[in-house]
Formats: sequence, structure tokens, C-alpha cells
Amino acid sequence: MARWRGKLADWLYAEPPTLPLPGETVPAPIQQALWQRGLRAPQALQAYFEPRLQSLPDPSTLPDIEIALVKLHQALHERWPIYVVADYDVDGTTAAALLADFFRAFGLPAYFIHLPDRFEEGYGVSDKAVEKAIRGGYKLFLTVDCGTKDKEALEKVKAAGLTVLVLDHHVVGEGDPYPPADAFVNPQRPDSPYPNPHLSAAALTYRVLQAYLDRYGGPSEILEEGLELVALSLLADVMPLTGENRILAYWGLQRLREGARPGLLYLMQQAGLAVGTLRRSRQVVFQLVPRLNAAGRLCHPRYAFYLLYERNDHDRLQETAKYLSTLNCRRQRLQEAALQEALTQLEGRHPGFSLGGEAVPPALVAWSPDWSKGVVGLVAAKLTERFHRPAFVLRQEGALLTGSARSPVGMSLTEILKGLPRSYLLRYGGHERAAGLTLEVTHIEAFLQAVMQEAARYLPPRPTENLDAIVDVRVHALSELARWSERFEPVGPANEAPRFLLPHLRTQELRDGVCILVAPDGRIYNGYLDPLHAPLLREALASPRAVSVVATPRLNNQGTVFLSLRDVVESGPLTP
Repeated sequence: MARWRGKLADWLYAEPPTLPLPGETVPAPIQQALWQRGLRAPQALQAYFEPRLQSLPDPSTLPDIEIALVKLHQALHERWPIYVVADYDVDGTTAAALLADFFRAFGLPAYFIHLPDRFEEGYGVSDKAVEKAIRGGYKLFLTVDCGTKDKEALEKVKAAGLTVLVLDHHVVGEGDPYPPADAFVNPQRPDSPYPNPHLSAAALTYRVLQAYLDRYGGPSEILEEGLELVALSLLADVMPLTGENRILAYWGLQRLREGARPGLLYLMQQAGLAVGTLRRSRQVVFQLVPRLNAAGRLCHPRYAFYLLYERNDHDRLQETAKYLSTLNCRRQRLQEAALQEALTQLEGRHPGFSLGGEAVPPALVAWSPDWSKGVVGLVAAKLTERFHRPAFVLRQEGALLTGSARSPVGMSLTEILKGLPRSYLLRYGGHERAAGLTLEVTHIEAFLQAVMQEAARYLPPRPTENLDAIVDVRVHALSELARWSERFEPVGPANEAPRFLLPHLRTQELRDGVCILVAPDGRIYNGYLDPLHAPLLREALASPRAVSVVATPRLNNQGTVFLSLRDVVESGPLTP
């Protein structure tokens, strides 16, 4: 296996022994990229490039799905009043909107969607939700994107005589108690036989509703209409985009591109996306998701839910889309201010930290009473992306520190948090790469020491990434590779866009986030730098000598090839 050292990571390359499609018109570098993803037979390639909804796994293997369907059917048939509790993020609001669309299609007269206020209630099933459900005379209590860790709250609901269904996707540890529910549908359960444990909450909700409609019948058009909500949730919650998830995200992107749901159409307009131009997961992640999340981060998630649910009041929908964009601008300012303060705080605690290298500790921990609860998770994500370390960013409120954690691929937050003394943590939960936690201020120094030690156990010596192919542009036209690279969409975790090593390029000009590169065949390409890593890469690209870059060739809306630059190689084997 060959290894190249880049400014940002080490890049590994294993030469495929054979190509999946010998003699075919698919370019060899694309076939190598497919081979690296385990797609090594013609049938697998066809399933990848032409995903079919009929290929989704059977939802009947989801844990407790049978009792969940029976209880849901009883509730619809007997017209029970239903109380739904969801989370305040995009995954929670899209799951709630799916359920609301489902209830509306069945003409259910009484249901309530409870989206918690991040600042007053926090994550999970709050006392306020429990009290309203019991006092309101509801008969079915249904949680989506929460419930796994809400044992005490759900015990009160059960004691009041309500039927409880939990649809959640958060991690369930071996030996962890299950919530007191009539049905606990969670693909992360240790006893779950379902083949995909990494569903988003909205994707899980979609599969449960699909199973219901397959068994009992009903307005099946809501499944097609719901695909765009599922795609939003999968991309927002950073789920692996393989197998079932990629199929759902692929068809959801098709729906989003058509602009069929009016609220999302107006949100796309606010983001500068015209109907038909949404082609990439990146556009959803960076232009739509932050606007939807801004509601729950700074105000209340009901605005995002309204935008997803309402179909007829176009004037109000346009106003809501504009309001979410305004909130997002405010969120950006708060996030940037908190990020700069966190960087300063970390530099003070770890001198030389901002330059990278050995000065970066195994984990990054920052806290302040001045940071908004709504942006601490985003700041943690930025720190993790830049320094490739688990990051814990907390807001101090009185005697408590509450916040979010993020982690790079290969370092499980679940394992790190499980390895800490439980006396330090009052509450925690989440996924391998994202979690929430609460601890007492008096424990912060002990927490710092413990989390450094625990994170160090999982810390790789240097970020390591895989190359898909080495490309000589004199042999393989980048325009052809760019056209094929677009077909890898939707890209994301576990399904990255192809990453090619392009040797012997020369820098013609550097300006802002753009590098104009001259290839060995004389062609000129614009290379775009990620703003987060631009300072490091600009230094390497400024060399008068030829450079080798790791990049993905892409096509802009005019069909012109550009390079999405991932890294600049400093040393490694000679290339053609």
C-alpha cells in the first residue's frame, strides 16, 4: 500500500487487482473509486448508480415493529388523540412533519406535535410535555428522535394510563435499561436484527409508516412526498450514505430538486437555489439545513416545522422562509464569535495549539457562560473538522455545564463518554460522532483530565484518508472524470466523492479561496479551497515548483470543470 504525506492528512492507496468492468466505457479511475468502496461486481455498480426503492430492507425486522403497528392502527381506527414529542433539530422536525402528514392524510381529528424549546426544556421528553399530554386527555404518547434516555418521564406517562411508542435512533449501550414503552423501535438496540443501525429518526419514522401502509393500506402518496424530509434528516444528522440511507437520500434529493413542497421551495429561493439546480448533498447541508436548524438554535423549532408542514398559506410560508434566513445570519455571527473565543481559550491552555501538530491535545474542551446553547454544537463541529480531535463545547449556567461534543471518523464519542467516571457526568447521550452532555462546574478539571486520557486511547497518530486513484491528466480527461464524479451523489460519510491524486500541477495564481492551476496537458482549472483549511493549503500551493494535489473534479452549473481541493502532497512515492 502506497502512502503520501499531505499538509492535512496521510493518504493511502491500494492498487485494485482487477477492475469491476473490464473493457467497459467507464474510466479506469472511476472504476478504481468504485472498487475502493467495495463495489466490485456489475450488479453492485448498477445498484449504486441506479438505486431502487424496492431494494430497501424489510422493515418487519425492526425491533418491536409488530406491537408498534398494532398500537398505531388501534389509535387511528379508534380515533385516539395522539401526543407526539420530537427533537428541535432538523431530524426531529422532519420526523414530526412526516407523522403530521400521515395523521392529516388519515383525517385524524386530534393530535399535537410537541417540539421542545431548547432554552426552557432542553433535549428529550420534558416535564412540560408529560404534564400537557396527561392533562389533555391524550391516549397515545409517541416520541421521535428522543425517548431512549427518558426513562423517568415515560414512567409518569405510563403510570397515567397512556400507550407509549418510542421511535428513536440514539445509541443503546449493552446492558442499558430500555425506556418503559409499549414498543421501543430503535435499530441501535443490541438485540436488533435490522441490517442498518444508522437510520436517522425521520428515516426510521418513514420505514415504520411504510410498514403500516403495506399492512393496513392507506394514502401511499405520502411516502413519495415524504422522501425529501427523509433526505434532509439523513444529511443533517450526518448518517452514513450507504445502502438503505443512500437510496432514501438519492430519491429525496430528486424530490427536493423539483421543489414540490412549497415551504422548502421558498427556503431554496432564500438560499439562492432555483428549481432544478439542487444536485449535491453539499447544497442541502450548507444552504438548507442551517436555515431550518436556526429556528431551534435561536428561537423555537415550530417555525421550521410550519415550513415543512403547511401547504396552502403561501404568503406566510414565504415570510417564514425569510425569517429563518434572518435567524441563520444571526446564528452565523454568534457561531463565529464563539469559535474565535474558543480558539483563544484553547490556545491559552495549550500554547501552539492553533498551529496544529503535536501541540494539539487528544481532546478539545472549551466553555463559557456567554455562548448560546444553539451554537455550541456547531463550534464543536468546526473544531473537530479543523483539528481532527473530539471537541466538547459547553455553556455554563450557574453550577452546571451543558453542551455538545463532536468527533472525527474513527473516534467514537460513545466509547469515550462510556469510559469516563459516571460521577463526572450528570447526563449524556447521542451517536458515535455527536453527543450532548451535562456536568457540574466543580467537576470540570477532573473531566478535562479524564477525557484527555480516554480520547488518547483512540487517537490515531495522524489523520489518515484513502485515495481512490492516481490520475495522469494526459491520459484521463478531467471533464470525463468530473461527469462521473457527479454520479456519486449524494455524497457524505462512508460515501465520499472520488478523491484523486493529481500530480505535476503548477500554480498560476492564488487569490482568496481560489487557486488557478495549470495541468501537465496545458489546461487551466480553478481549484477551490475549503475556508477552514485554506491558510495551510495556500502556503503549500504558493510553491514555484510543481505540486501534487488531492482533489475531486466537479462540474459547475455551466458545465465547466473545477477542482474541489482536499489536500496538497508534501512527500511520497514518485508518480507518473
